[in-house]
Amino acid sequence: MNFIDVSAYQGKIDWKRVAQNGIKAAYIKASEGLDWNDPKFQENRKAANAAGIHIGAYHFASVYDGVLEAKHFLKTIGGVGPKDLKPVLDFEINPKKLSADQLRLFALKFNETVHNRTGVWPMFYSYGSFIQDCSFPKPVGNGLWIAAYGRNDGQEHPVFAPKPWKKYVAHQFTSTGKIPGIAGNIDVSISPNGLRPLLAHPVKNVYSRF
Repeated sequence: MNFIDVSAYQGKIDWKRVAQNGIKAAYIKASEGLDWNDPKFQENRKAANAAGIHIGAYHFASVYDGVLEAKHFLKTIGGVGPKDLKPVLDFEINPKKLSADQLRLFALKFNETVHNRTGVWPMFYSYGSFIQDCSFPKPVGNGLWIAAYGRNDGQEHPVFAPKPWKKYVAHQFTSTGKIPGIAGNIDVSISPNGLRPLLAHPVKNVYSRF
C-alpha cells in the first residue's frame, strides 16, 4: 500500500481527488522543534478525514529537549483518534552536534512522553546514515519508517533496514511522486504489509493489503 506525507509546503490540497486516486493513508506535518506549528496541519487533517483518508501526525525534531518537543507536539495534535495512524518522530538532523548518547536519549524521552499521554508509541522515521550516527543498541519506536530514494525516479528500489533494525514497516522511496490533487512533487512511501501496521489502534477488519 502506498501512502504520502505532506506539509504546508504542498499548499492547498484537494483531498477528495487524492482519495479518488487510491491514497488511503497520509502523514501530515504537525510541529517542529519547541514552538513551531505547521500552518496547514489542522486544515489538512480535517479535509483528509472528511475524504475518508486515515491520517497520522509527525513531529520534525530539532533535537533540543525530547520531553519539551513531545509536549509541544501533543499540544498541537490534541490526541490520537481511533482511526488515526501512529504518531511519528521525524529524526534526521543534529543542529547542536549532540553525541550519540544524547541523540538516543532525546528519542527515548520523546517517545515515552507521547506514549504516556496517548497510550501509543510513535513510529520512528529517519535515514540510514543518520541512524548510524545515533548508534542505537536496539530499535526505538513502534516500527521503522526508512527514507531511502535510490535513484529517486518515482519508483521503489530495494532497501535494507539499517542495524539494529531487522525490518521496516514503511519505506519512503521517492520525493518526486505525482498525485492528482497535489501540485508539484510529493513524498511517497510504501507499507509492504498494508494499512494495519501503520494504525495506532489496529482493528481486525482492516485489509492487510489494498
